[in-house]
Amino acid sequence: AAAASIEDPARHNAEALKTAVRTLNSFGITSVQDAATMDYALEALHRHDEQGELAVPVVASMPSRTFIEPGTTGPDLYRIGAEHRSAHLRPDFSKYVLDGVPMTRTSAMLNPYICTHHTHDPNFTGEPLGELGDLVSSLEDLVDRGLHAKLPATGDAAVRRVLDAVEAVRRSRGYGAIFQIAHVEYIDEGDLRRFADLQVVPDASPYLWFPSVIQESIAKQIPAETFDKSWPLRDLFEDGALVSGGSDWPCAAPTPDPWTGLETMVTRRNPDPSVGGELNAGQGLDLRQAVAAFTRNPAAAMGLGDVTGMLRPGLSADFIVLDQDIFRGNPSAIHRTKVLRTYFEGVCVYDTADSVEEDAAGEPVLQAD
Repeated sequence: AAAASIEDPARHNAEALKTAVRTLNSFGITSVQDAATMDYALEALHRHDEQGELAVPVVASMPSRTFIEPGTTGPDLYRIGAEHRSAHLRPDFSKYVLDGVPMTRTSAMLNPYICTHHTHDPNFTGEPLGELGDLVSSLEDLVDRGLHAKLPATGDAAVRRVLDAVEAVRRSRGYGAIFQIAHVEYIDEGDLRRFADLQVVPDASPYLWFPSVIQESIAKQIPAETFDKSWPLRDLFEDGALVSGGSDWPCAAPTPDPWTGLETMVTRRNPDPSVGGELNAGQGLDLRQAVAAFTRNPAAAMGLGDVTGMLRPGLSADFIVLDQDIFRGNPSAIHRTKVLRTYFEGVCVYDTADSVEEDAAGEPVLQAD
């Protein structure tokens, strides 16, 4: 009904995507991977790029099957993606979904959920979506098409299912394709090393805010021995995995602000000092590791490592100017970082001065972007 009320869907989508790009630039983001890219988004992004209005490379993740909204998926969508490839639009990934979320007891877990009602099965662990053999076959077909895969998996059993499938695909198809597991909140200790061995990217998303409503809800469903080992990022990093930070925006966070995520990778605490507690504090990264997880690592994870992610000759001149040196201050203040200017391919695409205008009384008014 909401979609039917929009008089001009194409114009609506175009404006929404333009606003999204401006918002990304305002937070210092110069490249992005969209987690679920449908045909209308591919068409609008391609048009923006042809008109010189796409100030970020967009790596598209095209759904392998319907999971959020109706529309074209799978091979038919892959063909549409190929037709709309442009200088800054890269329809290179397919999106798979392996399970749900722990709050609703739909994550696939290795250990049973906590029983909180007399109707609960004390042995219930949830189930991964789909069979292992089907996933292997689908991923092999995807690799044969020259595509990569983003596979969200919130439970440790779902993570293991992906790793088992990737191991089979690596044996049959080699190591050319990129495989990302999104969220990676829970990983069994026996599977940690497999990320580096199989060259699977742990896409750490959403942000590590704790305590929070989300985490409080999860703790009521997941046993403590699993919950207390959330997001083992240090182990993954030290094993050699390509730990990459994401936002899950707009699903899990109100903005794509990378500074909150970067800070919490280090502190493992909620940025609000009035909220106590830590989340698996021993797995915090040092600041340089966390910066890598938001710069060169995700660039490589998106297939953009030869384009951006570092400042060096031969790469795109993508850089930002900040209001503070995050390496000199307290890590707990990183979330306050403001981007003054964002440069994409050497051109300033965001200047905070352009986002301020005066109202009738001469007071500054901050604009939405």
